[in-house]
Amino acid sequence: MKKKRPQPQQDKRYKCCETCGNMQPIGEGDHICDACCGHDGSPCALILKDYTPADDYFICQGERWTPQ
Repeated sequence: MKKKRPQPQQDKRYKCCETCGNMQPIGEGDHICDACCGHDGSPCALILKDYTPADDYFICQGERWTPQ
């Protein structure tokens, strides 16, 4: 009888801006991503504005996501 190989553990956390370690609050409900550049060329992306998703929300599509 064959032995089963152990399966590699996958990271099962849901990847979004709210669970990323790169999200930084800047006040009054606004948050930026310090790992991504904005679509307008700014050095950091505004991802939440007044606690709602902004134009740059999840701009990296999870490529730069880091755990908190």
